Amino acid sequence: MVRNLKTKQRRLLWAGATILVIVSVLFAANAFDKNLVVREYRVRSQKIKAPLDLVILSDLHGSNYGIGQTDLIKQIRGLDPDGIVLLGDLLDRRSSWSDFVALLDGIADLAPTFL
Repeated sequence: MVRNLKTKQRRLLWAGATILVIVSVLFAANAFDKNLVVREYRVRSQKIKAPLDLVILSDLHGSNYGIGQTDLIKQIRGLDPDGIVLLGDLLDRRSSWSDFVALLDGIADLAPTFL
């Protein structure tokens, strides 16, 4: 009986450890995912008389999208926005200021840009 109980405890411990490892790996994979995500939203309002296409950049956390951010800049250029809005978390402590400045330089002529 005691031996059977210890075997069950050992199995539960291994199952718990396995689940913890799987959850940790999934969390890490999601946390470090730096893929560019483009979402499109349509907002209708009687206050807006003409269509307005905005690009909103947020939560880049210093991610690098090509040398000099060229991949991101090409993506924005392809959207042909009426304006670009930079929200928060574009940089973090490990970020390269040169990549951020390259992004600003690259989008400056695409559309009015607001920070």
